[in-house]
Amino acid sequence: MMSGKIDQSTSSIRRHGVWSYAAWVALGLVVAGCHDRNAVARVGKTDIHQSDVEEYLATHVRATQPSAALDALVGRQFLAEAATREKLADKPEVAARLAAARRELLAQAYLESKLAAAVSDEVLERRYEAEKTQFAKRLVHVQIVTIRLARGAEARAASEARARANLAFARAASGEDFARIAAELSDDHATSSRGGDLGWISEGQVDATFFEAAWALKKGEIAKPFETPFGLHVIKALEEPKTELPSFQSVKPTLAAEARREAEAQLMEKLRLQVPVEKHPERMKNPISVAGGMQR
Repeated sequence: MMSGKIDQSTSSIRRHGVWSYAAWVALGLVVAGCHDRNAVARVGKTDIHQSDVEEYLATHVRATQPSAALDALVGRQFLAEAATREKLADKPEVAARLAAARRELLAQAYLESKLAAAVSDEVLERRYEAEKTQFAKRLVHVQIVTIRLARGAEARAASEARARANLAFARAASGEDFARIAAELSDDHATSSRGGDLGWISEGQVDATFFEAAWALKKGEIAKPFETPFGLHVIKALEEPKTELPSFQSVKPTLAAEARREAEAQLMEKLRLQVPVEKHPERMKNPISVAGGMQR
């Protein structure tokens, strides 16, 4: 039954968000003359179905009531019927919009049907098992003393900063409570108020030099003063560094996007081999230049 096919198409379009007024008009022209006793409204010779109401509600943020959505659809169909009577669809610009809406609808429906298997949970779980080490995150948990040292600082200021950093290291190496050292000497007040404890941090969250220095420490070890663009640092490892694998659910969207891109590229390559294409850019009013831009 035609209405069943159209309901399936509208469901597909809802998922991809490509519905437009032109698509509504195109669909109205297709279903004109088909009477369905299950229709929730009939405008002229066109039936409006429950799926049309649901689509309207899904794509119009301000629409919340089914009755209001139905009224709105009836109003739009009035306009579509009037446009049909006046043969506006014969105008080149309107015909182009209708063709574009139909093309997009069919393209998205086709992609949905062909790519569904590529992004199934079963396929993505296998991909996760094969690639999960690529998503692994290195984590460190350290305390820190930071001594500010501006780039290009005068020799005296730089010497004083390094002396403070060496003092912090010496006190920490002697076994003094690191939290007390951080509270007294660190210029980073955001961390010194917590005894210098940074909590668990992952690679990419901090400067690479800092992270690698922290990663090299075992629990309880203290790094000698080292410099980053943020100053001089003395750090102590509070726990052993670790590598954490993210859960399947946390990386599923990334896996699905990658799988879809690959499957779509393969599908497009297959279609290019199956369907002949001729392009005549020289016939366009604004021919495409060799550089790829539009000539004016």
